Amino acid sequence: MLLHKSAAEPISHLDPASATRWKARAAAVCAAMLGAVILYAVGFAPGIAHGESHDTRHTMGFVCH
Repeated sequence: MLLHKSAAEPISHLDPASATRWKARAAAVCAAMLGAVILYAVGFAPGIAHGESHDTRHTMGFVCH
């Protein structure tokens, strides 16, 4: 299987501006995925975890239902 040349190059071969943009996008994707996992886990958690997060949303002024 042949890869496109740019797909096989390490990030260190990119110019500094492109490397910075690539790292920022990767960090944003990772943060979004982690946030989604945390929200999903707490949203479906039984008992205390769900109840406390529910109370926190109301305390912060977010309407949740």
